Parts: sequence; structure tokens; C-alpha cells
Amino acid sequence: MEKEGAFLADRPRNIPGETMSGGMRLLLTPAGERCKKMRRALHAYLQPKIVATYKTVFMGRAKQHILGILSKPERHQDYARYYAASIVMALAYGTMPERYDDPDVVSVNTCLRRLGENLVPGKWKVNTFPFLRSVSPPLPKTLHVMGPGLKIHSGLPQGASRVSCRRTDSL
Repeated sequence: MEKEGAFLADRPRNIPGETMSGGMRLLLTPAGERCKKMRRALHAYLQPKIVATYKTVFMGRAKQHILGILSKPERHQDYARYYAASIVMALAYGTMPERYDDPDVVSVNTCLRRLGENLVPGKWKVNTFPFLRSVSPPLPKTLHVMGPGLKIHSGLPQGASRVSCRRTDSL
């Protein structure tokens, strides 16, 4: 296996997941040049020097989190969810949601929930029989339930122009 590591490094193919994410999720990308490029792009913004520029985002959101818990301790889990969502939205999409039920946060959560539900092994026959992908209709319409969730991959939620990791200067 050590000699054949390059051939064995790939993960099992998930055709419904690829279809739903528009091929834009590193998790579902087969090993190869495209995967390497995506990883390189991701790691470029996770370097220690770059991560240090996120300090203001982390501190601002942490202060909101603590103040929220102090004001309503019984809602601590809601504040934790909001904190996590606000950090992800700020770093990945460059937006600062005002609350957890912000339309952009809801869109991302819906997209991830639906993707997770459809990645269950054995749920779709197309994973067992890949030739079904080319049979008309290509995939059941139920796989295209992502609808608005796909705009997350092709751009940014609600009016932002595109996913940009270059916005560290605007944070």
C-alpha cells in the first residue's frame, strides 16, 4: 500500500454530493490536480501570518458572545451557535450576520443539512451504478433541492460578488 499511496489516496466518489455542490466542495473533490489547487488556495489563508489578521473578527464576535450570555444565560446555546456562524460567515464569505436567523446563515445551514442528508451511503443508486448518471433524466429532481444553496458555491450569499479570501484587509 505504501508504494501505491497515490492511487489509494482518493475517497469514494459521491455523485449526488458532487451534483448538489456543483463540484465546489473540497470534501467531495477526487484526488488530482483540482483537489491540489483547492487545498493550496485554502491553506494559503490558514497560514499563521494571515490568521493573525483575523484577530479583530474573533475578538469582536467573542465580546458579543460573552455579552449575550451575560444578558440571557438561559440562551447560551443560541449564542454559541451564533458565534460559530458569525465566525464562519465572516471568514468564508466576508459578511457579518446580525443574528443567527440571518438569511445568509439560514441558507448555509440549509445547504449543509441537505447535503449531509444526501451523502448517506446507499441512499442513491447512482453511487452503486455510476452509469445511471448519464441516463436521462441525469439525476432525480430531488437532488436539485439545493436551489439557492448552490449560490453559496458560485458566489456569496445575498448580493456579495464572489467568495474571496483576499478580504483580510477589510476585516
